[in-house]
Amino acid sequence: MTQAGVGRIQMTAVEHALIARDPGPGLRHSLDIGTGRDPNRDVVNLVPGAVSVAEQTPLAARVTVWTVAVSRSSIDEHDPASVITAWATHTVSLVWEGDDWKAKDLTSQAGPTPDQTVAPGKDSILSGSLDSGYFSFYVN
Repeated sequence: MTQAGVGRIQMTAVEHALIARDPGPGLRHSLDIGTGRDPNRDVVNLVPGAVSVAEQTPLAARVTVWTVAVSRSSIDEHDPASVITAWATHTVSLVWEGDDWKAKDLTSQAGPTPDQTVAPGKDSILSGSLDSGYFSFYVN
């Protein structure tokens, strides 16, 4: 979705490959933001830091991902680039559709930031069970 948001691929390709037939309101909002973007020189990289599978059945799952986003952009081509990092927790509801997992809905919230993770509260994703491994893919 981040690559569609900077105009490198069409959001329709993302929807066809990754999104359920009837996405929920949170996911629909994110899709709408990234739809119809012209290609630009902005960079947005979203990297998973921790993954937790909160619920899973053969037909549905709920996965929480703690991420860091690094973006670089300029207001116009003559301005210097600004670099921003942002930590967020995304919860993705998935459904089994057409022999593959598809995203059904999405909720996001800011944080926790690394300085808050030394002793995360009991409600933090980082206090619960985390899955080992690195989970990512990139569309170029």
